[in-house]
Amino acid sequence: MALQFDFGTRSYNAGSITGLTFSRKYYVYCDDPGYAGGGVTYYATTTYPNLAARTHRRNICTITTPANGGGGTIPIDPWCVDYDTLLPDGRYLRDMIPSDLVECIDVRTGECGKFALRAMSCGEEACYSLRTPEGAEVWQSKSTLMDLPDGSIARTPDMLDKPAYALCHGVATLSKVVELREFGLRRVLKPDFGNRMFFSPTPSTTVTVPAPLCAQR
Repeated sequence: MALQFDFGTRSYNAGSITGLTFSRKYYVYCDDPGYAGGGVTYYATTTYPNLAARTHRRNICTITTPANGGGGTIPIDPWCVDYDTLLPDGRYLRDMIPSDLVECIDVRTGECGKFALRAMSCGEEACYSLRTPEGAEVWQSKSTLMDLPDGSIARTPDMLDKPAYALCHGVATLSKVVELREFGLRRVLKPDFGNRMFFSPTPSTTVTVPAPLCAQR
């Protein structure tokens, strides 16, 4: 995976953690004081303050281990979109403060409206690019939960060929994801619009966004 810093990126090797307790929430992190990348040791802790115990400690994700005899470990507390995400009106999502209004959509009815941001947090996670035939694209975290029109929910890695709303010339159009690409670890945001989805174009330095894609919450 690749980690984005202000001076560039560093690639990190995959790893694993053993000996964890069943049915327990863990915070996963690594230490890289020299920004060297490559092979690092991944750790898991149940104590949140441990994530800030050393300089250059990187918070990777939050996981919950399965019950004895259960399935695989899955992340919880999902993140959402890339840190550099622009809104359709050209504002950076990261600059929003609680009470700012953002265009959201009810994916079950297709009804759009402006709703206030309630809260927002920042973290890091592997991100994916999702594209529709119209050219709509969004960069979002691996753990993002996407509401689908039939009432079901899908995580980002499972969104290929799944329905998604694209904002084309100001009109919300039901389309589908035809391209799904992973591109490594990046800073991510988790905005709270009251469990509503919002339109989020590709992260860019330009405000020209022909077809923003709908991102979750």
